[in-house]
Amino acid sequence: MTLIEATSPALDATTMTDAATAPPAHDPHRAAHRVGFRSKIERDPELAAFVRDRTDRLTFPELAAEIAARVPPERRVSKSGLHRWWTRHVAPTRRTP
Repeated sequence: MTLIEATSPALDATTMTDAATAPPAHDPHRAAHRVGFRSKIERDPELAAFVRDRTDRLTFPELAAEIAARVPPERRVSKSGLHRWWTRHVAPTRRTP
């Protein structure tokens, strides 16, 4: 008998297995305190709006080129950075038929 089983007699092996294999619940507080740093797009609301308005009709290289033409160098993002942002923020919300 493990320490958890000894202190919580209401838990059985099935409950413990289900809890161990279940995906973690979304916790907004923990999400706000992620390890690492936010991307340029996440830190810059104006850039984020610019990118969101164009993600449906431009490819990542086209979008990176348009950003390079319109924003100062310190605010520019690469096509790789755009893709990383897209996979975290846009792709999870899309449904595939």
